[in-house]
Amino acid sequence: MRRRLRSLLAPMVVATLLSCGGPTVAADGDAGPDPSAPTPPSTGEAPAGDVTVIQDTDTGTEVGQVELSDGWEACTTTCAKAPDGTYQWTQDVGATATLRFSGTGVALFGVKEPWAHVATVAVDEGEPVDVDYYASPESEAPVEVFRSSELAAGTHTLVLTMTERRNPASADGSAVTFDRAEVTGGAPGEEPPPPSTTAPPTTEPPGEEPPPSTAPPPPGPGPGAAPITGNRSGLTWASGLGHHNQTRQTYDAFGTWRGRPLDVAKVFPDRSSWDTIVGPGSFIYGNFAGFEGRFAVAVPLFPKSGNLAACAGGQYDGQWATFGRSLVGGGRGNSIVQLGWEFNGDYGFWWNATNTEQWKECFRKASTAIGSTAPDVLIDWTMNGHGTPASRCGGNAFNCYPGDEYVDIVGIHDYDWYPAAPTQAAFDARANGTHGLNAVHEFAKAHGKWMSVLEWGVSSEHSKPVGGDNALYIQLQLDWFAAHDVESGGRLVAEAYFDDGCTAGNARSSLTAACGNPNAAAAYNGRF
Repeated sequence: MRRRLRSLLAPMVVATLLSCGGPTVAADGDAGPDPSAPTPPSTGEAPAGDVTVIQDTDTGTEVGQVELSDGWEACTTTCAKAPDGTYQWTQDVGATATLRFSGTGVALFGVKEPWAHVATVAVDEGEPVDVDYYASPESEAPVEVFRSSELAAGTHTLVLTMTERRNPASADGSAVTFDRAEVTGGAPGEEPPPPSTTAPPTTEPPGEEPPPSTAPPPPGPGPGAAPITGNRSGLTWASGLGHHNQTRQTYDAFGTWRGRPLDVAKVFPDRSSWDTIVGPGSFIYGNFAGFEGRFAVAVPLFPKSGNLAACAGGQYDGQWATFGRSLVGGGRGNSIVQLGWEFNGDYGFWWNATNTEQWKECFRKASTAIGSTAPDVLIDWTMNGHGTPASRCGGNAFNCYPGDEYVDIVGIHDYDWYPAAPTQAAFDARANGTHGLNAVHEFAKAHGKWMSVLEWGVSSEHSKPVGGDNALYIQLQLDWFAAHDVESGGRLVAEAYFDDGCTAGNARSSLTAACGNPNAAAAYNGRF
């Protein structure tokens, strides 16, 4: 199934087009021949002529995107300088921004500063050219820092690299910036993907980056092509539960309470050792004996004794092949496997993406090894939907995508916190954010993948920015699922409510416990 599914979807992925993740406005300022001279402010006008803008948020490795190495961070206090409210900066010597574009010329724009370094720019592996980012006072807006000579029509690669060198007048800090690139001579008439039809697009809240650029979504397959069909719940997507009390009895009781049996049991093996993670003796098989749905198994990429470098080097491939055999032998060969879930957080998950390239290669190794012994498993790449710090994936979870060959499902965990959604407008703003539901759904469509939301829920943990007993959130989340399932032309194939208990410090999302959320429970139960 896994290999067949990928080959089925691959032809539907259309060629990636040049697009931008934010408003296509450009600065007209030019630093001029003297890099120390102050630069004029942006006019905010769109670039004239046949110009395509690639923003700093258009991250990735495709044509029309910029690939940021580790060490880049999004602006924080001076974002208003940029027309779209965001640019990237780095203070790490050797940090690179690799731009892939199609056209006959390219110009780079960034912020010049009194403490900036000299960078180099190389086009198509040509001789590097120095770019001095020094200016005093600092530029009031991103300015043109480099413009290529005329290039042959076609696809090109530009690499911006921060050096240890600086203008003699530069002092008291270090930085190189990237705001956007303007490509000339690209194919005219290309349009970005249309916005989600779930709700009108809303203005991004301050500090929130727009969704990353993706290819226009391919047409969705018919319902019969979905990898999960014949759901026990009778819903058009597989609906399930996650719970700390991991027993069939607890999960079946939740299905009885809501009036529909579960299609999916979200489970977490003991992750203290390789044997408890991948071995056939894991408690998940015995505890759910006779459960008629399928597993969604969340597993770390290695136990706490492991590390990313060893995983990326293939040292754990044998363990993951064992895991595939354990799933098949335990009658769970059709499981969804969430490898290294919530990799983009900076909390206590030791398998998080502290090194982007090593993490991606680790994921590829594990995915390949599991598929070699459990070909019907669906590999799920799931992010935390509440932001990505600069120390993970360069500040954007999509930078850690391991590649289409290694993923069947693109997933998100989406709770009513960071920020909460007390209104429709707040829900839409979060859904339209960089790591929101709509961004993940569009990314899945662009890559010919399915989508999951295998953890979601309200939260009454009031030590955190939560929505509490929020019935509206339940209603809007379920509405979103229904509008994005396969029958509606979307990619959602599975979701699971996480019915957390009463212990302080976690989500406290329970709908069924005595400490639960009665308004949210009534809203959920009423929809089933």
